[in-house]
Amino acid sequence: MSQPSTQRHLLYPLDIFYALEDQPTPRAEEVSVDDLPQGARALLDHDRDMTGTLEQHYNATLRLQVLNSHRRRTAFLRKVLLTPSEANQPVEFGAIAIHLRYFDLEPQQVILECRKPLGAILREYEVEYSSKVSGFVRVDKAPDIRKSLRIKSDEPLFGRRNVLHNVSGEVMAEVLELLPPDKK
Repeated sequence: MSQPSTQRHLLYPLDIFYALEDQPTPRAEEVSVDDLPQGARALLDHDRDMTGTLEQHYNATLRLQVLNSHRRRTAFLRKVLLTPSEANQPVEFGAIAIHLRYFDLEPQQVILECRKPLGAILREYEVEYSSKVSGFVRVDKAPDIRKSLRIKSDEPLFGRRNVLHNVSGEVMAEVLELLPPDKK
């Protein structure tokens, strides 16, 4: 069974984009599920994909906006925003390393088109997988992420690291998912 490296940076694969852009990686710390604010905990503490979870929460299909993408070895990396179809306010900032070799040709092509979130592609092509949270993170002082999410507050951002496995146990995708602060 293929496993993600235990030596990965806390913000992997987002840290790859910071390196490519010659920018410092924001300060982050691993936190327990008990450290998550209530609203973030409800959206992050589960073993499902975030696309479906956020679509259900916001009662809307999510649009994908790719901020950057990069091919690296055997992975296709995307830095993205997810936004409900009838809104302009992003509800997730994410980075994902997709291991294309574990997808059939047609879903691979759709992934590379960068028009749909991975969760929507998995559903559309009825790809069997399991989702497993590998940890929760708190990110402070990340002006580029705050600008992308269109938030002005200085509140920390919370998110999760998630790994998707195929039925054979190989790692199909490694994801970092960050949410904007709860609206009070």
